[in-house]
Amino acid sequence: MNNKLIFYPMLFTAGLLQAQQKPNIVIILTDDQGYQDLGCYGSPLIQTPSIDRMAAEGLKLTDYYVSASVSSASRAALLTGRLNTKNGVKGVFFPESEGMPAEEITLAEALKEQGYATGCFGKWHLGDLKGHLPTDQGFDYYYGIPYSNDMYIGPSQQFAPHATFREGYTLSKALEDQEFVRTSPRADVKKRLNNASPLFEGDQIVEYPCDQSTTTRRYFDRAIDFVEQNHNQPFFLYITPSMPHVPLFASEQFKGKSKRGLYGDVVEEIDWNVGRLLNYLKEKGLEENTLVIFTSDNGPWLSFNEEGGSADPLRGGKFSYYDGGVRVPCIIRWKGTVSPGVTSDAIIASIDLFPTVMHYAGQHTFSQEIDGINVSSFLENPSLRPRDEYVYVKAGEVHGVRKNDWVYLPKTGNSKFKEGDAPELFNLKQDIGESDNLHQKYPDKVKELQALMLKYQPLAQIQDTPNSDRQYWVRTLIKIADPVISNLSKDQLKKNIPVGRSSSALASSREFVTHMESVGRTIAGIAPWLELGPDNTPEGKLRGKYIQMTCEALANSVNPEANDYFNSTATRQILVNSAFLIQGLLQSPTQLWGNLDATTRQRLIEQWKSTRTMKPGNNNWLLFSAMVECGLKEFSGDWHFPTVEKALNAHKEWYKGDGIYGDGADFHLDYYNSYVIHPLLLQVLKVTVKQEPSFQSFLDEEWVRFVRYAEIQERMIAPDGSYPVLGRSVSYRSAAFQVLGACALFRKLPESLAPGQVRGAMTAMLKRLFDQPGTFDKDGWLTIGVCGNQPELGDTYLSTPCVYLCSLGFLPLGLPADAAFWCDTAQAWTSVKAFSGEPFPIDKFIKQ
Repeated sequence: MNNKLIFYPMLFTAGLLQAQQKPNIVIILTDDQGYQDLGCYGSPLIQTPSIDRMAAEGLKLTDYYVSASVSSASRAALLTGRLNTKNGVKGVFFPESEGMPAEEITLAEALKEQGYATGCFGKWHLGDLKGHLPTDQGFDYYYGIPYSNDMYIGPSQQFAPHATFREGYTLSKALEDQEFVRTSPRADVKKRLNNASPLFEGDQIVEYPCDQSTTTRRYFDRAIDFVEQNHNQPFFLYITPSMPHVPLFASEQFKGKSKRGLYGDVVEEIDWNVGRLLNYLKEKGLEENTLVIFTSDNGPWLSFNEEGGSADPLRGGKFSYYDGGVRVPCIIRWKGTVSPGVTSDAIIASIDLFPTVMHYAGQHTFSQEIDGINVSSFLENPSLRPRDEYVYVKAGEVHGVRKNDWVYLPKTGNSKFKEGDAPELFNLKQDIGESDNLHQKYPDKVKELQALMLKYQPLAQIQDTPNSDRQYWVRTLIKIADPVISNLSKDQLKKNIPVGRSSSALASSREFVTHMESVGRTIAGIAPWLELGPDNTPEGKLRGKYIQMTCEALANSVNPEANDYFNSTATRQILVNSAFLIQGLLQSPTQLWGNLDATTRQRLIEQWKSTRTMKPGNNNWLLFSAMVECGLKEFSGDWHFPTVEKALNAHKEWYKGDGIYGDGADFHLDYYNSYVIHPLLLQVLKVTVKQEPSFQSFLDEEWVRFVRYAEIQERMIAPDGSYPVLGRSVSYRSAAFQVLGACALFRKLPESLAPGQVRGAMTAMLKRLFDQPGTFDKDGWLTIGVCGNQPELGDTYLSTPCVYLCSLGFLPLGLPADAAFWCDTAQAWTSVKAFSGEPFPIDKFIKQ
């Protein structure tokens, strides 16, 4: 035991406790406990006298909802007060995971600011790497298994010097387990090491493998010890027993005791320890100053039959989005404040605990958006109804909604969606088991609930198509672009943009100008969407806002008096930035170039002309110079054609075949054909043929090659949205698929690719990249990496502003919302078909 907990101060008096102004908070959160699995909720075989006593002395909720039917996502929402559409946690974390984004503010962090001592005892499951453990997220003390008790040791976890080893283990053998985990597939690890869980104290392992038959008792012991040590301040105990999640373990005192078998033994042991804690609070005079909440993280794991719980009379369990998966027991006791013996069917949610607890702790405003509501008035007067609706979130997306007695599940509530599933509508008052689908009978109610669902999607009012993909694309593009455009429009980009980079001298040497590298890259991606122009729809109004901001930003970038002025003589990178900016302006000649004032236009033209002194390398950089000349031709009527001619002739020679060019004379296995070569070459040729028709044949050839490269790209997107990480610039993320997106934008997709198929593939790719925790820092800026924050991918030339090239993965947003790309039904893409055994077209090379 930690020395901090061995020392016992003199017991404090009831008088001292009553003097406290802020209540103590205790949340007991069990794992996978079903709705019925307590005596007071109707269990026929499990006896829970202590928890039943809590219900008799407090408030029992019959319609209490968690935010997800899986552990990590559910716990994240409870601790942040935020839905899983926002808090960055969508599913279940496995060992060696950063987990919940560090920038999320937990209940523990908020209570610490109000002077609370905070302790976590039991399962955490929000990240087991340093920086993401409970002691990094606001808890003064942690003791427990950092994830589900059927998981295994993490390869980078550290052992405490005094660690205890059991079952014949030594430190050496434990390290062998870590190496096995590091080098073996997860399936092999689970088969060999599942249930051999590490027990943590703080951020180190103190017991391995953990004796799980004694964890429930030890968690409550440590919680009581923690109160003994922190009697001079209010405390927050977050007690999270590892069970009744399987595998099940009971101590000798409870093994074989329950009529419900081992599952019942486990629940009854938890109940006995809850009783110990309640008795302790009473003995110390703490009852009237302590809010105690007992609940579960999600419904029962039904597939384990007798070792799983029961959600009766509800339908479904863990993983599902019927009520049995997300509606769980909840009892709230606070003597003297919460009326005793009350049962309420008010809709209350786990996200409501954060603002309610903080209300009593003395904080009423928050720095992050809170989705929960303060239900303190309800606790003091349970005849109130603080909410009449709640939302069902699966994998970070809204999948259903409840309004009063009605539940609408547009994709069914099954844990896995399958062909033939139909939308479902239930009336819980008449059909608590959700067995009678009323979807066809009440179309008006369906429309009402469909409209309500939009309220819970960030930027959900952008509803131009029957599907939510366009909403997601717009929302994500704005998340990427807004920090750059809004800061530059306020002349604060250089001041605020982080310059994360590799440790190279080259990247460091241009730190004072690198902010400009984000600008052309961002505008190149957002320009096609902006060119659709403003209108009276919510999306059109949003476009209008960003058109204005982008024009203001560009004015600052070339204003010598501005802090964000881009000195065109400072670095050769101005050539790159200018080329990408021109790429964007050529695709938004009306809304961007057309809305710039004359001074800004002239300053941009002069800046572009100044790049003529910068000699490009004999590689893809020739296209940067050529693009600048094409921009000058289009926007000023003046160009230096030999620069363009040189680039075009060189690329004729550098074509390698089957739609791929070399980066110079050499072939590189990377994505520069998509980052730079194909998009700029095509644009340069489009401008050139208007002046020099002799290049028409090259343009015709380039279209064939362009489309072929798009066809190749679609096949590179795996069923899960991942793709091969090839080349030195993988931190450009979705820009790797610029050509595929451009083909959709130009309505030039090959016959083999239906628009809905490409949208499906690209949406999966975008979600794989941008929904990963760590992709954005706490202030909303992109980080270096492919999937999350991976700073080691910062090559010598690459700093954080460079990665905004990823905006070029969003080009199809330049298509109107009624285009086939957005309206056609999403289809399986090639790799999905291939690896599910479905027919798919053979791939054939081209000879041009």
